[in-house]
Amino acid sequence: MKKITLLVVGVVTSCLVLMSACSTNDTVSSSENESSEKQKESQSIGKEEKIIKEGNGNKKLTTSILNSNIEKFLEGKAEVVYNNANPNIGIDNEGFKFDVEQYQVVHVTDIKNVSDSRDGQTKGRVDLKNVYDSFDRKREGYVITVKAKIDNQSGSNALLTDPRLIGNDEYDVLMTNLIMVNKDELLSPDIGAIDKPTYYKDGETDTGIIEYVLSTKKFNELQKGNVKMMIPWAFKNNDMSDQLGKVHNVDFPLN
Repeated sequence: MKKITLLVVGVVTSCLVLMSACSTNDTVSSSENESSEKQKESQSIGKEEKIIKEGNGNKKLTTSILNSNIEKFLEGKAEVVYNNANPNIGIDNEGFKFDVEQYQVVHVTDIKNVSDSRDGQTKGRVDLKNVYDSFDRKREGYVITVKAKIDNQSGSNALLTDPRLIGNDEYDVLMTNLIMVNKDELLSPDIGAIDKPTYYKDGETDTGIIEYVLSTKKFNELQKGNVKMMIPWAFKNNDMSDQLGKVHNVDFPLN
């Protein structure tokens, strides 16, 4: 009888140990599966949705390039390395309003058909020479694309010359380069044409793109300083003698 009792106890004990081991294995397996899933998810995000730095210290999943024509025009690769979707830049010059809705820094690499190694001249793409020279005659550089809105509530027709970026001092100025922007996407189709300026009629609004093109060296220099966007006053006439408001220098961080 004692032998039977001991045998039963032994069997029950073995079952309990086996159930405990199975439970432990299930827990470990579940934990490993959960960890594996998280790792796969992390790798998936890393591959498909690259994280870029967002303005104001936030992080955001890769955004589309504001000027989709960059890669096609340069026959290279373009990647957004900084995007500010909420720049909080807006001025009001006596009713003539200029607001920056978004801007981004695009790193361009592997430009094709740029130069002939014998004479340094562009091959077949005369229009590309403009950007190539801005890139210090290299196959990579940076493009700063700005999406802005103009709302003319000044009570009269008015024009605005293109805003500029200012680096270390007032002489370190970067002018717009609009060669890669499609005409229907420009903030002003004839921006900067002093002899035939484009007027915004009173009450008219316009949203579009302006751009700045610069070399890697120039971009690195600008990042070290306190970059400003200089937004000029608006004018009521061709000779720019009758102005609206004043010049505004606003912070324009690039990283």
